[in-house]
Amino acid sequence: MPEETQQRRFLIATGVTTGLLKSSGRLVESVGRIAEIFQDKFGYERGTALDLNPSADQMRQELRAFAKKCNPSDIIILCHTGHADVVASRHRLWMGNTGDPIADTLPTSELAELMLVSAPVSNLLIILDTCFAGQGGTEVLLAGIKAAGNFAGKTLLAITAAHPREQVRAGDFARLFERSVDHPATAGYEPRYLSLSAIVSHIHKDPERKEWQTVSYSTVLGTDEAPFLRNPRYDTAFHGFDLATQLQMEQDEQRREDLEKFFNPRARGVDVPQEAGWKFVGRRIALRDLTAWLSDQNDTRTVVVTGDPGSGKSAVIGRLYVLSHRDWGKAVPRQGLPADTIPPTGSIDVAIHASNRTSEEVLRALCAAAHVVAATPGEFLRAMAGKPMVAAIDAIDEAVDPDRLVSGILNPLVDAGPKAGFRMLLGTRSYILDRLSAAADRIDLDDQRYADPESLRVYAEGRLCAADASPYATADPAGVRAVADAVAHAAGRSFLVALITSRTLAARPHVSDPADQVWRASLPGTAAQAMHQDLEFRLGADAERARDLLRPLATADRGNGGRRRW
Repeated sequence: MPEETQQRRFLIATGVTTGLLKSSGRLVESVGRIAEIFQDKFGYERGTALDLNPSADQMRQELRAFAKKCNPSDIIILCHTGHADVVASRHRLWMGNTGDPIADTLPTSELAELMLVSAPVSNLLIILDTCFAGQGGTEVLLAGIKAAGNFAGKTLLAITAAHPREQVRAGDFARLFERSVDHPATAGYEPRYLSLSAIVSHIHKDPERKEWQTVSYSTVLGTDEAPFLRNPRYDTAFHGFDLATQLQMEQDEQRREDLEKFFNPRARGVDVPQEAGWKFVGRRIALRDLTAWLSDQNDTRTVVVTGDPGSGKSAVIGRLYVLSHRDWGKAVPRQGLPADTIPPTGSIDVAIHASNRTSEEVLRALCAAAHVVAATPGEFLRAMAGKPMVAAIDAIDEAVDPDRLVSGILNPLVDAGPKAGFRMLLGTRSYILDRLSAAADRIDLDDQRYADPESLRVYAEGRLCAADASPYATADPAGVRAVADAVAHAAGRSFLVALITSRTLAARPHVSDPADQVWRASLPGTAAQAMHQDLEFRLGADAERARDLLRPLATADRGNGGRRRW
C-alpha cells in the first residue's frame, strides 16, 4: 500500500473465468475495462494484487489484510465479475479453484464481513457483475449492517448487474457502466461527485441494455451523496446553471473550437490553424453542385462527399461552411471566386467534426445546435417539428464508433430526414459508403467529373512559393511551374501529398531540376512516402529515432478506439 494520504482511493477488481470457456475472453476484457474506468477517469489505484481467477482462500486473505491496513478516510471500490449461483439458499461466487460448490466457493456476504469486521474501512462500494447479483447484493448489505458495528461515519453501497433471478452476459455491465459515467446527462458541471442512482438510472434508459438485464443500486449505510466517483466534468465556472444550460454551453464551445481549429483551416487550404492566408484553389465543379443543393431548400437529399485520403473532402466541406457562416464568411476573399460556388448565408446551420467522438456525442451536438432534447434520431426529428435544418458532419470514418454512428444515428436521419426538413452534408472515406443508406447521394472527388488535376498543380505551385525562405519564391516562374507539375503528377489526386512534398522541397536550399528523371521518379505518390521523405530531409540521422518514437503513439491511437490523446 502507498504512503498515507488524505482520501486515498483504492480499487479491487477481480474476475473468475473458471467454467466459462465461451465467455472467458469477454470476462477478462470486462475486468480490464472496469480497472481502466476507475483508474483513468476517477483516480483510483489497485489496492491489492487480486486480479483474475483468485482462489477462495486468496480472496479471503488478500481482502482481510488490505482492510486492516486501511484508513477511515480511504475510499474503496470492490468489483467482482464472474459466475455465481444460489447454493443452499446462499449466493456464492465461483472462484479460480472452484470444484465443489460449497467448499470452494465464496459466500458473497463474506465480502462485507472481510472488509468491515474490526477494520477501519468506512467507505465501501461493492459492485457485483454476476448472475443473480441482486440476491448477492441483498446478502452483502445485510451482512454489512451486522459487521459495521458502530454505524457512525460508515458508508456501504452496492450496485448489482442483475435482479435476484436474472442471469448476465459477460462484458455487458462494464460497457453500460462506462457509457453512463461518460454521459453528461448523468451529471453536468455542478455536483462534485456523480450520483450512483443517476448512473444506474441512465443505464436503464440505455438502448443497448438488454431488456432482461436489470441493474440496481442499494444503500444501507450512508447516502447517495457518497464521494466514490469524482465528477470529471466538475467546473466551478458553470455553477448556478441548470443542466440543460450547461450542456448547451459545452456544445457551443465545442462548435467554436471545431470551426477555429478544423473547418476554417481546411477552408483556407492549410493544415495548421496558425498558418495565415488563403491557399484553397479549385474544386469548382464539386463546390458548384453542392452550392446548388444548399440553395434549393426543396432538395432534401443527404449528400456525401467522399474520396481517398488527401483528396480534400474536409477542405470542400469546410469551404462551404465558412462561406455560409454569418460572421466568418465575411473574412473569405471573394475576388475571383465564382458566384455559383458561394452558398447562401446561413445555409449550413451546424458543422460537426466527428473525429474522436462517439455516436452519442454527435447526436448531442445536433440536439444542441437545434436547441432540442432527444435520445434517439426519431426523437430528434419529432422535436424539430418540421423546422428546416442542414447539418454538415465530417470525418465520419474517424469517429470512435463509426459503425454505430452510421447505423444508429446517420442512416435513420438520412431515411427519415427529408419528410422532416432535415438534411445533411457528410464527409467520409469511401470504405464507409457501403454502410450508408442508399438514399444518400455521393460526390466522389476522385471521380472523373470532380477530379481537378489543374488545381492540384496550382496548389502545389502556391505551396512551393509560400515560405519567404523558399528558393522557389524568387525562381523563374516557368521552372517553378514545371516542378509543381511534376509534384502534382506524382501526387495523383491527393492534395495532401502535394502539400507535404511541396513543403519539403521549399525547405531545401536549391530549386529542383524538373528535367532530372531520377528526381522525378523519387517523388512520393502516397502520404506515407511523402512523410518519410520529409522526416529524412529534416532530421537526417535522427529520422529513424523519430519514427521509433512516433510508432507507439500510432499504436496507442488504434488501441484507444481511435481517440487521439496528443
